[in-house]
Amino acid sequence: MEWYETSVPPTLAQSPLTFVWEGLDAHIGPAERQTSLLVSLKNKTTCGTMALAAATATWGFLRFAHQLEISHYLQFAEAVFLQMPDSNLIDISAIKAEAVPAKPAHVSAIKRIRKLLMAAVGPSRWGKTIDQPFRETFHLIHLTRHVLDPSGQKSFDAWLAEAIRRIDAVATRPAEQDRDWAAATPDELAAYIRLFRGQPIAPTIFTGDQIPVNLTTEFVAFSTKERLSANPYIQRPSERSLP
Repeated sequence: MEWYETSVPPTLAQSPLTFVWEGLDAHIGPAERQTSLLVSLKNKTTCGTMALAAATATWGFLRFAHQLEISHYLQFAEAVFLQMPDSNLIDISAIKAEAVPAKPAHVSAIKRIRKLLMAAVGPSRWGKTIDQPFRETFHLIHLTRHVLDPSGQKSFDAWLAEAIRRIDAVATRPAEQDRDWAAATPDELAAYIRLFRGQPIAPTIFTGDQIPVNLTTEFVAFSTKERLSANPYIQRPSERSLP
């Protein structure tokens, strides 16, 4: 059973798709202004922020389950979790090359959600920095919420508040170290970046009544060889680019 089968309402896709669609960037929230939501997404590890992004996108993808084939969309969200130990695991090339049409609205919206998730996980951006994709996650939340009906929005809002609480409990961003990083060795820099990337987080963080006690055990149970092999967005060892 996948995590969303117990965490996302099974009725999410039942209502008609009547949301207004005014363009790809019309419903992603303010691009520059600080909001309480944006602030609530800061101060997390990279893995913690990506977990929120992937889970949010899953809500968005499931909204279109009655109108579109969404298996590949769900697999991409799964791949975001699977790549947490090493950003070189994920292959975003096919999604990066795909254009997002302006219409029809449901096709445009689901592909825009996936593009935003791609922006939140791109290995060339997030694999080599101590920054986190909280702004991309912020836009994902706005767009996902926009495509839901009122009942779905209410359920999503409750889920999101709890999801942020859970991530804050296990994936707080560490304090930055004041030192001359220009003089650091490549190994020292890589170790520092890993510190901010944080522990890999399985989507089971969002299930059950309690926060999982052992994140490593949860991730190992989730990231099986079978799951890695079956996911088309996870690169095989011979396909991965060198760091």
